[in-house]
Amino acid sequence: METQGSEDVRVYALLPRSQVEFLQDTLRSWEEQHSHWQISWSNALPPYHFLN
Repeated sequence: METQGSEDVRVYALLPRSQVEFLQDTLRSWEEQHSHWQISWSNALPPYHFLN
């Protein structure tokens, strides 16, 4: 996780493609429960891109 300013957080998840849909569904549920959250997705990044 990276903190981006006072409120923004960037999270990277390394998981099998088979679990991406489950994660998206879970986060949509969280976003519905916490209307002040705004969750956005980017395209998949190469594994371990954050090690550069």
